[in-house]
Amino acid sequence: LGVSKMPSQGDINPPRVVSSCTIPAMGNLQRDSHGIPFYKPLKSSLIYRNKTMTTLIFGHKSPDTDSLGSPLIWEWFMNHTGNTAEARLLGTPNTEAGFVATRWGFDLPQIITDVADGQDVVIVDPNNPAELPANINGANVIAIIDHHKLVGGLETAGPIDITIRPLACTATIMHNLMGDHAAHMPDAIKGLMLSCIICLLYTSDA
Repeated sequence: LGVSKMPSQGDINPPRVVSSCTIPAMGNLQRDSHGIPFYKPLKSSLIYRNKTMTTLIFGHKSPDTDSLGSPLIWEWFMNHTGNTAEARLLGTPNTEAGFVATRWGFDLPQIITDVADGQDVVIVDPNNPAELPANINGANVIAIIDHHKLVGGLETAGPIDITIRPLACTATIMHNLMGDHAAHMPDAIKGLMLSCIICLLYTSDA
């Protein structure tokens, strides 16, 4: 990289940077406001891949209240904000979780045993691969929301959103992440979120 000129006191714009290297054809060549070349990724590239795919949201195996409630809560939020998402379970929920879902009028999400290669997923409540589908590293993990210690072992196709906070349950973190959208939650989602918080407030091992 070389600088075309040294800036003087009267310069308004910063110096233009000229690249002498060849940038591989990764998309449409453009230049920023300072004349620096960059490629806007093609929609077929990894960054935009499968954006029309339904995102699956799930927690850990042997679902408790937080691991059943949080996928349903985030399903609502993602659909509310213009995405297409569906909650899933990685096993039969415990008695408490089943009661909570029934109390707030939710059908239990479909139980899955694995995920396909490239499937868009959001992981909520665990980050331990041992508690997730066997092919989790083959899926396209786009986000993790959790309140447990970081275990390691997950591998993603690119940078993702990760939120791990030392709070009693994942549902609390979700409320914070929603911002002003939380005011639009239907009563059933509010009840589900409150149930997750109450059930795990004093029992979390985070």
